[in-house]
Amino acid sequence: MSGEVAASGGLEHGERQPGRELRINDELIAAGHAAGTLRPEFTSDDLHALVHDNALALKYGARPDRAGYDRRTTYLLDGLRGR
Repeated sequence: MSGEVAASGGLEHGERQPGRELRINDELIAAGHAAGTLRPEFTSDDLHALVHDNALALKYGARPDRAGYDRRTTYLLDGLRGR
């Protein structure tokens, strides 16, 4: 096993470990809630759906210019902030 594979928990680049992304989402959301930086009702399922939906929009929609993409990302992130 190469050093890169060992450091990544035994996964080759691009290889998926079922459920790993969801566990990481749970950890991120828990940390955001604990710090008070995320809305209390925001869940890891919400994060997964937002990332998935954004990827689909970018894949199948018209590509926005960088300023438009940054502006919309700011709107999205501002809506997740704790009050």
